Amino acid sequence: MRPPLLLLLLAAGCGQDSAPAQARRGHEIFEPAARTLSAGLFAETKARDPAAAAKLLEAAGVKEEAGFVQLSTREILVRYGTVLAIMESRAVEFRAGRFDDAGNRARVDETLAAFEKSQRPLPEICRYAIDRVRTGGWKGLELEFAARVLWAEAMRPR
Repeated sequence: MRPPLLLLLLAAGCGQDSAPAQARRGHEIFEPAARTLSAGLFAETKARDPAAAAKLLEAAGVKEEAGFVQLSTREILVRYGTVLAIMESRAVEFRAGRFDDAGNRARVDETLAAFEKSQRPLPEICRYAIDRVRTGGWKGLELEFAARVLWAEAMRPR
């Protein structure tokens, strides 16, 4: 007797990593990097133009920088959720601190070259990330995050 088709389909799906699970995992893994990006961009804006920073707080409906960073971090994770989603096997590697820094630097360079070739303006989030990568300040998780976000922006239809 053959097993019912539904049971076969369910069995085939067992062990598969669902898209929502990959997205949740990506949010968990990349949240510190998104927070670093958000806090850094806000600090840079505040140092350059305190009035602009105050307007950002007002527009976000928060009174303190910490509230803005929290909202901005969540927005970054949602906006780039697709490219930040990861399988459990990658999460294990990332939690163990294993990243392909050389490969990620190459991806950042390739993405930057694509932006320059297309003569499209570089989004502020990308400019900040590239500055951190170039100065060597971002390695490991932050570099992986930057490579993924930059790629997403380069692929975004304009």
